[in-house]
Amino acid sequence: MRAMIRPGPAASATALPALALPGLLLAIIYSGIATPTEAAAIAASYALVLTMLVYRTMTIAGLWHVIEETVRSIATVGLIIVGAFMFNYIIANENVPQLLHGLLAAWRPGPVAFLLAVNVVFLVLACVLDAITMLLILVPLLVPLATAIGIDPVHFGVVIILNMMIGLALPPHGLLLFVMHGLTRAPLGAIFREVLPLVAALLAVLLAVTLIPALALALPHALGY
Repeated sequence: MRAMIRPGPAASATALPALALPGLLLAIIYSGIATPTEAAAIAASYALVLTMLVYRTMTIAGLWHVIEETVRSIATVGLIIVGAFMFNYIIANENVPQLLHGLLAAWRPGPVAFLLAVNVVFLVLACVLDAITMLLILVPLLVPLATAIGIDPVHFGVVIILNMMIGLALPPHGLLLFVMHGLTRAPLGAIFREVLPLVAALLAVLLAVTLIPALALALPHALGY
């Protein structure tokens, strides 16, 4: 049996390469060396080198098992994305974003009513669309309306990001729910039930940020924005 490593300088030195991984990841992203996706690939390669060559806790058989699990998870997410893109094509072909834009423009709501309506639209669409589609199609149509009625662009951006984040956990299309299913093999029904209290908490945060712009703008204003 391998002897247990006692806390001390030697244990700290042994753990240092692994502890450096988060710092390496953030340094690569914030220095502009690589995009977040590329930085994730670099970090995964670094972790693989550590586990196989430095700590020697990963065998070839273990690596093959990790590759199998990764491919299975990617395939699950890929099928969802393919179905979402098919639905996205239908939405774009039927000019649904333009119809929503026309309805909101004709309504001429106040800032709070507009943001509440945007929340409802985004949360409903998140059940059937992916976040990237809503970001690329809907947001460019809504930003001019938001600025025209006096909504701060930073506040509007934070509200949109919160909506898309919550949408990733909303059944039945929530992408993160299927990722968890692929990783844990837990039944989707059980995952849907367990995530509901968390979604409720996120919705409370979204409502607070929507109604109290200072929650989103206090830090930018403090930094001189």
